Amino acid sequence: MTAVEEATRRSRWRRLAVLGGPATRPISGKRWFPLYGVLHHVGRRSGREYATPVVVRATPTGTYVPLPFGDCTDWYRNARAAGGVRTTWKGHDYWLADPRIIDRTSAAEAFNPLMRGLMRMAGIDTFVRFEPVAPDLRR
Repeated sequence: MTAVEEATRRSRWRRLAVLGGPATRPISGKRWFPLYGVLHHVGRRSGREYATPVVVRATPTGTYVPLPFGDCTDWYRNARAAGGVRTTWKGHDYWLADPRIIDRTSAAEAFNPLMRGLMRMAGIDTFVRFEPVAPDLRR
């Protein structure tokens, strides 16, 4: 993918996030909506607290979050600087540590075939893998 194509794809995702963010924020992290969680993080420079709705998938080996905008997103940079984040998922709070960038192949175990296909079509190639601190996130 050329740099122009990549910028166009990210621009489309950003527009979708601006429109979809306010719609998903009230239902993210709820027990009855397990697709989305809320990452609670603190700004690296501002010290301000943020809550960002994201897709969350937990497995026995870690917790995975797709990065449709790549690793330049503020929440990822904040999580990396802090060494982890608190997430609200399925109505409970969990601590996730050691955020690492991985590729689509490495994250495949966390997603069902439908979600893998949708992410491939959307051009999402980058994911973050977190280590769960405790308790087990796979409820």
